[in-house]
Amino acid sequence: LCKEKTNKRRKVSSKPVTQLAYGVKGSVLNDPPGNVVIANPHDAASIYMSGCYGKGSMSKGSPVGLIDGSEHLILSPSEAMYLIDMGALIVMNRHDDPVLSRDALWTLWSDHDPSFCHKFIVYKHFRDKKYTVRSGIKYGGDFMLYSGDPNTTHAAYVVKVMCSDNLLWTDVNALRRVSESVAKECVLAYVSSISLLIRAVLTVLLKLLLLLFY
Repeated sequence: LCKEKTNKRRKVSSKPVTQLAYGVKGSVLNDPPGNVVIANPHDAASIYMSGCYGKGSMSKGSPVGLIDGSEHLILSPSEAMYLIDMGALIVMNRHDDPVLSRDALWTLWSDHDPSFCHKFIVYKHFRDKKYTVRSGIKYGGDFMLYSGDPNTTHAAYVVKVMCSDNLLWTDVNALRRVSESVAKECVLAYVSSISLLIRAVLTVLLKLLLLLFY
């Protein structure tokens, strides 16, 4: 078993807060394209502590500078969209610009990454199952799944989102070998066309309900 390393630096706790702040403002970054930055120290710390969302603009691990404002919180498109759907985040191009609609952001992120739809569905699936979902790029995957705080626990799974059946066996084998070398299970996540159709229908129904009652 791997022993946990002790970090004596002051950390921002990722223990969930009593209530997630709602209507937090974020801005879309141009570099890296599509990521969202939260600059307000209180809002950034609140979002991070509610479930280890995002990463610090300066830190590699726990974002120690969020509270004193020495760094900002950076959210990936999947993280940002999940928080938008929770009502916790609104996104603008710049701080004083009008709020970007969910549809506009979906188009923006899909244009930048054609696999965004699949990645977001997989991200939401595991978040809803109470996993802490982080980037898995350093292990050749899309996501890493933690059962708790990433600063105190090891990831159990590396997730690769399958957008087609064209992934070569050599690629799968390479991912499996990397996963085994770091004592993690490799998960291949498929999103079916039926799932996408159901999501589209539910989105339309939700918009109709909003029009009828508001």
